[in-house]
Amino acid sequence: MTTTELTSRVQVLGAAGDRFDEILTPAALDFLGRLAHAFADRYRGIHTERRRRALRLSSGSPLDFSLATSALRADPHWRVAPPAPGLTDRRVEITGPPERRMTVEALNSGAQVWLADFEDATSPTWENIIGGQLNLLDAIERRIDFTAPDGTEYRLGAQLATIVVRPRGWHLTEDHLLVDGRPVPASLVDFGLYFFHCAQRQIDAGSGPYFYLPKLENAYDARLWNDVFVLAQDLLGIPQGTIRATVLIETVTAAFEMEEILYELREHSAGLNAGRWDYLFSLIKIFAHRPDFSLPDRKRVTMTAPFLRAYTELLVRTCHKRGAHAIGGMTAQVPGHDAQAHEAALATVRLDKEREAEDGFDGTWVAHPGLVPFCREIFDNVLGGRPHQIDRTREDVEVSADALLAVRRTAGPPTEDGVRANIAAALRYFDAWLRGTGAVALDGLMEDAAAAEIARAQIWQWLRHGAVDRDTVLGLLDEELARLGAEYPWARIDEVREIFERNALTRELTAFFTPDAYAPPRAAGRGHGMSAAPNPAIRRVGVVGGGQMGAGIAEVCARAGLDTVLCEADATAARAAHERVARSLERAVQRGKLDRISAEDALARTVVTGSLDDLADRQLVIEAIVENTEAKTEVFTALDKVVEDEEAILATNTSAIPVMRLGMATRRADRVLGLHFFNPVPVLPLVEVVTSLHTSAATITTAEEFVTGTLAKTVVRSQDRAGFVVNALLVPYLLSAVRMAESGFATAADVDAGMELGCAHPMGPLKLADLIGLDTVASIAQSLYDEFKEPLYAPPPLLQRMVEAGLLGRKTGRGFHTYDQG
Repeated sequence: MTTTELTSRVQVLGAAGDRFDEILTPAALDFLGRLAHAFADRYRGIHTERRRRALRLSSGSPLDFSLATSALRADPHWRVAPPAPGLTDRRVEITGPPERRMTVEALNSGAQVWLADFEDATSPTWENIIGGQLNLLDAIERRIDFTAPDGTEYRLGAQLATIVVRPRGWHLTEDHLLVDGRPVPASLVDFGLYFFHCAQRQIDAGSGPYFYLPKLENAYDARLWNDVFVLAQDLLGIPQGTIRATVLIETVTAAFEMEEILYELREHSAGLNAGRWDYLFSLIKIFAHRPDFSLPDRKRVTMTAPFLRAYTELLVRTCHKRGAHAIGGMTAQVPGHDAQAHEAALATVRLDKEREAEDGFDGTWVAHPGLVPFCREIFDNVLGGRPHQIDRTREDVEVSADALLAVRRTAGPPTEDGVRANIAAALRYFDAWLRGTGAVALDGLMEDAAAAEIARAQIWQWLRHGAVDRDTVLGLLDEELARLGAEYPWARIDEVREIFERNALTRELTAFFTPDAYAPPRAAGRGHGMSAAPNPAIRRVGVVGGGQMGAGIAEVCARAGLDTVLCEADATAARAAHERVARSLERAVQRGKLDRISAEDALARTVVTGSLDDLADRQLVIEAIVENTEAKTEVFTALDKVVEDEEAILATNTSAIPVMRLGMATRRADRVLGLHFFNPVPVLPLVEVVTSLHTSAATITTAEEFVTGTLAKTVVRSQDRAGFVVNALLVPYLLSAVRMAESGFATAADVDAGMELGCAHPMGPLKLADLIGLDTVASIAQSLYDEFKEPLYAPPPLLQRMVEAGLLGRKTGRGFHTYDQG
């Protein structure tokens, strides 16, 4: 099945496995392809909007309840759909990955619901994803019974929990499945395969296709899911409203739109859930710039914190107001052999679950089957014979935006034990995750990806705001890696360290660690998406300067699928640069050079900023500002301080300034070189790779592989001399044309016509000079003249006067010719 075209749209890159063909049937893949194709634009759109909103919030825009939807919130009449079969009583829900043993244990646990978790509790290897789908199908067909190698028998009982599937979030793609040549959103893979194979089977069994939706940030995300549900039901002939979905409110922005989220999903809604660790992680990401949002040790941030109380009470009130279930947070404790520690853990759990039940929650989560009867007893004491307490509307609760964001009442510095605990938890989880395990028992808690995210995010937050110094963190990191290696000799120490450093020690906080640690299949036959070593390819690129050249470089990087940040001098210039990229992409679409989806995809990958600090995590930064030695030197000095990765390459797009001079402005001259693109960058295939005496062979190799392999351009290599190869030959030709027009020997139009019609040049020399930019031509000429002192390189007076007058060619609308800038 590997790399075999199975439908007109779907390609499978993952290796064949035992019974995988039962899941990856042509019909199932066709269904998946229809979903992915139908929502490709919407999927990219939500990512664009998420980036824009993150930039607005980081720039200081307030977070508040939307005025635009105030009428919807005030309307007392609308309610969500009534509970579906199997979802009326949800007092205890157990979570866990859909691996074979957990499937049997969870279904037999006595919990009302089993959350089969492809998201935080599953390491997304190809085997885990498709194997999990097989386990769900086998469980529904009651053919999952098996005997373990140690002789333990696993058999399904008579009374089973209702299955609710949590697909992966919209931030992940499944790179083993391509539709129209692009990786399929992981959300659609997990939802689509389960729905295709199991929806009707569940209906026939008296249940239904039920889901938990993770990582939603707003009502638009909910609307996208609702539209997916509508199309999926139509395609399979299943009545509308059969699907039910519970949304995890695990981002701060979603907490401000809980009613709107319920409204968008109202025909398919099964309620909301309070997700603690992801909620805190979201808080750190959104308010990374705010020192007053710096949280103390993870274990000290309990659900009794005022801002978390506001969040959970608002969730209960919102759900019950609209007739929906409100499900409480995770109980991660794992029963242990130490009786005293076990009793202490149970006491903590009791306080937490009693608070939830008394607050009005209709149910709660546990991670271990051993806690199901304990938590059920607590909710039984409050619910009695009732299946829920939706009728308890909590009209006494009034929550303001300030209350949801009252973090300063909980904020505080960490302890060294807290720093060490977070480092240890992140490292141990990363190692397990790399080896294919997504839920891990650590220090008496069942930890998943959400715990690792908050652990590494807190380390980053404490470093960012000076609550702990870098040397302390690096020392504890070394100690905990040594402990990990001593306890588990097979641990993948080097990879774990690199994941931690890339996701906790960079200047900017990465959105999620999972996309960074997840590598796509490298070749046919590879059975999973986990890389044996970090992918050395450059994936994160920064461009400094958003003029015609800089915007063009950013565009080709984004079109190549790269995470691209385009930096300008300020926010206004950054917006103009973004518009320049957008116009260029639109022209490519209009000319049939690029399809609409690819253009929108590229634009969504292009983030603009007015701060060099946003380039901290880049693997390659290309400077493309004006041809001014002092200005370029200043940029390189700043980049050397900003870019965290010592192995990152700093490149200049200079046309003539010595690369050595710019490299010596940094502490990494061996990682500095010239990458000279040609205008228009999306059209012309050549890049000059210019090396200084200090540029290392490794830097040259990496840069050339990037240009030829990733950007699919052609390289010519040049030594570090003014003009390099192309301009040393081209500029004297352009200057001769300028002198001819200057002397009155021929008009600009005649000079150009002569070369175009008499020599078959595609563009005359003065049109070409206008395209390059007369200021750039003058700067290159001056650099050539300064270095070689030859008269043919001297900028003619007419050229100098035109530059002084601001007549720079196409970019100003007038040079040797006049241009329409509309």
